[in-house]
Amino acid sequence: MAKTVTKSIVCQSQADAGALNVAIPARVLSALRSAKEAFFALCVQTGKEVLATLMEQERASLCGAKGVPNPERRALRGGHTTSRVTLGGRRIEIRRPRARNVQGAEESLPSFAWAANRDPLNAHTLDAIAVGISTRRYARSLDALPEQVVQCSTSKSAVSRRFVALSCERLKAWLSRSLEKLDLPVLMIDAIHFRSHIMLIALGIDTEGRKHVLGMRQGATENTAVVRELIADLIERGLNAEAPRLIVIDGARALRRAITECFGDKVAVQRCLSTGFEFRVILRISAGHPRNDAAGLIDAGLGGSRFEGVDLYRWHSDTESVGRGAYRR
Repeated sequence: MAKTVTKSIVCQSQADAGALNVAIPARVLSALRSAKEAFFALCVQTGKEVLATLMEQERASLCGAKGVPNPERRALRGGHTTSRVTLGGRRIEIRRPRARNVQGAEESLPSFAWAANRDPLNAHTLDAIAVGISTRRYARSLDALPEQVVQCSTSKSAVSRRFVALSCERLKAWLSRSLEKLDLPVLMIDAIHFRSHIMLIALGIDTEGRKHVLGMRQGATENTAVVRELIADLIERGLNAEAPRLIVIDGARALRRAITECFGDKVAVQRCLSTGFEFRVILRISAGHPRNDAAGLIDAGLGGSRFEGVDLYRWHSDTESVGRGAYRR
């Protein structure tokens, strides 16, 4: 006699607050999975048929009814061709009707242009990579398609190329954003090492203490041309070169020279005591002064009241005197 394989699942009874064990045969669970796959396959097939109907209607509006002569028609039928449309995180192949105008150029069908849009594919790719799905496992993270549906754009190399292109596009947009609405009384410029590369970073701090990465260039602070190009880009994007500002840098002479050329004597330049983006130089200036006077001391050197009411420093609560306070990152 054949044995029935069962699996136990735990569900909550409405009448009893306790857990209720229910044995469901494995073949029933398999049927449920099959039903899910069958429903998804039905949705895909229905969507393809609806899209095919819409495209055929649009071609008929351009070419007229098939087999009926019409001297005023704007286009001629051109048969069918294999094309690709977006389905979530992949693209699938469909049969697309073609139409050509009287000059012989291809006519675009609005429904196909909408279905072939890559925005959903790009968004799904970025979301998948962001949550930790590797390019090698990307295809397995998608719902299985029916066997007769041909999919593409899910291989490791295709996902990698798409992610690199999308990330480069977003990085360019981010590095070209406007800076006009930012009030940045403090600007820090330094170089960081990323593997075998040296990246020059410009970091701005607004009047509420929030940090903003403003721009970057590949090169060292000892390269005047690179530093000048970075600062010129910030000014072109809306950074006010006439406003009083504290600029914290390292000891590179090329960096100091480029700042003088771009800002003149309108800014206060302070050499940082350590590499990295820290405010130890400000602590040195404010050592021995009350906490509320620290911002005013820096502000006095800039000739304004841009730091009024702003707490730029966090001091240890257990220090014996305010002058011994330490800035904590």
